[in-house]
Formats: sequence, C-alpha cells, structure tokens
Amino acid sequence: MVSHRLWHAGLALIREKVPAHAHGEYVNFDQLVYGSRESVRPQVPDMHARLLAIAYDPQWAERLRMPGA
Repeated sequence: MVSHRLWHAGLALIREKVPAHAHGEYVNFDQLVYGSRESVRPQVPDMHARLLAIAYDPQWAERLRMPGA
C-alpha cells in the first residue's frame, strides 16, 4: 500500500510538470507527450527537388501516390 506521504509527493510532482491552464480548460495530452502544438511541416530545401519534379512532370506526383512506389 502506498503511504499518504508518497502519494502527496507524487501528486505534487505531477502538478509541477503540468503547464498552467485555466480552471475548466482541458490539458492537451498530445502536447504534453509529443511536444509543441504547431504542426511539423517539411522544410523548403527538403522539398525543392520534389517541387521541381512536379513542376516539370505532373505525372510524377501521381506515380508517388501509387502503392509500392
């Protein structure tokens, strides 16, 4: 059985780690576990070659969508 003191120590640790929020406002579990609320978008330099390929060959994008491509 967990002692009363250990229970309160654990509860205090949890409350310390939770970001501030208004009463009644939900806590975003995904943000707590996975990080920022902002979506992660690919960087332009990483997409440059694909964007060029799509610009010159529209069928290239269709081939990427095919299973096994």
